[in-house]
Amino acid sequence: MNTNISTEVSGRYSIWPYLGFGLVFIGMSLASLMLKPASSGMGTHTQLGLPPCGFLSVTGIPCPSCGLTTSVAWIGHGEFIRSLVTQPFGLVLVIACTGLFLLLPIAMLNRIPFGWVIRQNWFENLQTCLLVIFLLSWFYKIAITI
Repeated sequence: MNTNISTEVSGRYSIWPYLGFGLVFIGMSLASLMLKPASSGMGTHTQLGLPPCGFLSVTGIPCPSCGLTTSVAWIGHGEFIRSLVTQPFGLVLVIACTGLFLLLPIAMLNRIPFGWVIRQNWFENLQTCLLVIFLLSWFYKIAITI
């Protein structure tokens, strides 16, 4: 991994990936405040006009992201324990995204290319950890649902 930023800064910096992530994060945060978490622990996403989970309908088993919107909505209402119990990955995802969101101004002010950031070992390790937690959270959701 090349960790020397100075060799990549000239001509490769773009603010757009950072702004895109920031807007998605803000949108997710606003949605979590506006949505009413489903008491069943799943289905909150239907308030956004999305259909019910097809995977759950066909198999009777929750999909890997079942309960994620509900978990994030609980966070928006300040119910962190309910978020964790509903779908643990929701809380983990919000914490990770909040941390990255707080780093946005530093990256933009220092004109750090987004491509450089995503090639760093810490970023790859973060993705791996999130994937493992995502899968473990799916197994947890299956266990508490069926």
